[in-house]
Amino acid sequence: MQQREKNIMWIIIGIVLFILPMSCYPFVREFLDETNYENRNMVERPVMSVSSYSTYAQQYEQYFNDHLPYRNLFVKNMNLIKHYVFNENVGQVINGKDGWLFYSGANAIAYYKRDSYFPEEYMQEVVQNLSEIDQRMQEQNIQFCVLLLPNKEEVYEEYMPDYYIRPEIPNRTDVLANYIWQYSDIMLVYPKTELREEKDEYQLYFKHDTHYNCLGAFIAYEQVIASLGKERIYLSECEVNQTQMSDRISGKNDLEKMMGFSGVLEEDYEYYLSEYPLLEDWEKEEYNNQNAVNDERVLLVGDSFRISLLPYLSKGFENVKVVDFTTYSQEILEEYQPDIVIWELLERNDEQLKDFRFYNSFSG
Repeated sequence: MQQREKNIMWIIIGIVLFILPMSCYPFVREFLDETNYENRNMVERPVMSVSSYSTYAQQYEQYFNDHLPYRNLFVKNMNLIKHYVFNENVGQVINGKDGWLFYSGANAIAYYKRDSYFPEEYMQEVVQNLSEIDQRMQEQNIQFCVLLLPNKEEVYEEYMPDYYIRPEIPNRTDVLANYIWQYSDIMLVYPKTELREEKDEYQLYFKHDTHYNCLGAFIAYEQVIASLGKERIYLSECEVNQTQMSDRISGKNDLEKMMGFSGVLEEDYEYYLSEYPLLEDWEKEEYNNQNAVNDERVLLVGDSFRISLLPYLSKGFENVKVVDFTTYSQEILEEYQPDIVIWELLERNDEQLKDFRFYNSFSG
C-alpha cells in the first residue's frame, strides 16, 4: 500500500473512531447512560483564578476525564473485559470465587487480613461512650441495644480470592466486641458466629452486593430479641421462600454498579420467610402494627443494613421508627419517646462506636 493510501486510511479511521462519535455526541447524549456508578463525586469544572493558576491544568484534566463523552460506555466495556476475561479486580470491588463480589473499601481488607487493631486506650473510650449512652437511656427507662454486623467477607471467606490470606485469629471487631462484653454491661449483639453457623444451609448475603439479605437479617434480629429478654424462634423452624429481588434500597447489586455497569451480572434472588412477608414499602420512616406481639415503641438507628430488619421489627413491635444514623438528632429521641433503642452498624463503621452521640452532651 502506498504511503498516500495509508495516510488516507488513518484519516478515515480517525474520523470513524474519534471525529464522527464526538460530532454525534450532542445528538445521542440523551440516549446514553451517564449515571455515576463509581461511589464517589465527580470532579466539578474548575474556575480559573490567580490562586488556582498553578493547579488549573491538572484540575481541568481531572474534570475532563470525569466528563469525557461516552465515558460510561468506555469504562463499562473496559471493566467487563477486566472482570470476565482477565478475572481482575475493578476499583474497590474484589472479584471472588463462583461469581461472588466483595468490597475492599473502608479498610475492609485490613480487617480481613488482621492488619488493623484498636489500641486498648481506644477501646476504653468506646466502652466509656457506650456506657454513658446506656446510662442516660436507663434514666429514661429505655432499653439500649447495639447491633454490630460483620462484613460479608468475614462470613463467606471461602469465596475470597486465595491471594488474600486470612490468619485464623480474631479480627479487630472480634477483639473490640469481646472487650465491650468483658468491661461493660452494654447489650451488644454481634451475630458473627450465628451467621457463620447457618451459611452452609442458607445464603445470607447477596453475591453481587455488600449487604446481607433478609435471612441474614433474621438471624441478627432474633439475637436482638433474645438479648431483650423476649421469646425467639430459629431459622430452622421457619419456611424459607425465594423470589425475584424486591424493590428496596439495599441489596440492589451495589458492587456491580461500582464496577461501572448495571444489569449485566445475574441478579440474586430475594430470600424471605413465610412468617415475615416482604414489605410493600421499604422506605417508610415509621411502621405501626396494632396486632404486634410486643407493644413497645422501637427506635432503629442505623446504616443501610437496617433496611433488611424492617419486616421483622414492623411485625414484632407495635410502633417502629427508622432513622439513618447520619441524620439522627437528640430531638428525634425526645419527640418519639421509645421504649427500646436499637443502634445497628456494620463492622467497617465500628469507629462510630467511640464518637457517635445519642445525646448532645452527657452533662446534666
